[in-house]
Amino acid sequence: MTTHTLPSKTLLAPYPRLESLFGPLCQCIRHGNLSGFDAALASAEAEFVKRRIYLTLERGRDIALRNLFRKVFLAGGFEETKEGQAPIRRTRIPVTEFAAAMRVGSQIGPATRIDLDEVECFLANLIYKVSDVACRVPKLPGKRKKRVVLAAGQWLIISMTNRT
Repeated sequence: MTTHTLPSKTLLAPYPRLESLFGPLCQCIRHGNLSGFDAALASAEAEFVKRRIYLTLERGRDIALRNLFRKVFLAGGFEETKEGQAPIRRTRIPVTEFAAAMRVGSQIGPATRIDLDEVECFLANLIYKVSDVACRVPKLPGKRKKRVVLAAGQWLIISMTNRT
């Protein structure tokens, strides 16, 4: 789970106890169901603590949140294009749409407001986590390299020198 690879149902099928523990978590992560993930984690908390994997599994909430936000991006549709151009996904999505997705994913009522600053913080953290992993450049001895980091919605280019 920590490597963003979820066990399949066929893998867990021969082990009913593990399937009852990890099945609901995996399903909630796949669907981006934040409240279901929290409930599944809380229901098996004693077993996860006993197996010493509770804190590791708690990080799965970020993966569920990423999947929820990915669904918002996919549901955003396409931008209008000129004739003959291939369709292009919409790249600017209002934070309010992500806030609505969090409200749905957390299954909280419409009367409860989610602070937009909190949603922006979640988005910035997810962008940072993805860019930190995805933008690493392999080490080349003695060569100068650039690493691109996306932080808080702005591109920063950081020059680095390898030390051997």
